Amino acid sequence: ETKENNSAIMKEQIKKSKMQTDIDSLYELLKKERMVKLAVISKYFKVNKEIAMDWCKILEEGNLAAIRYPTVGDPEITLAEEVENEK
Repeated sequence: ETKENNSAIMKEQIKKSKMQTDIDSLYELLKKERMVKLAVISKYFKVNKEIAMDWCKILEEGNLAAIRYPTVGDPEITLAEEVENEK
């Protein structure tokens, strides 16, 4: 009985990971890290910075993240909760 439950759980996790989009993965990464630079996103997902920025804008439009443009260096994406905590 326990082995059957475990295999069912494993199958469900495999299904979820296959169905997860890159934007979902980016949001999961952001939840763990709290802040990620655009260059890191670009390298991590093996996409150019324009695509990475588009993903960041989608998360920002969904109020899940905020994009910051520091004076020096790449833009950063921050988890929306972190921005709220600073106010």
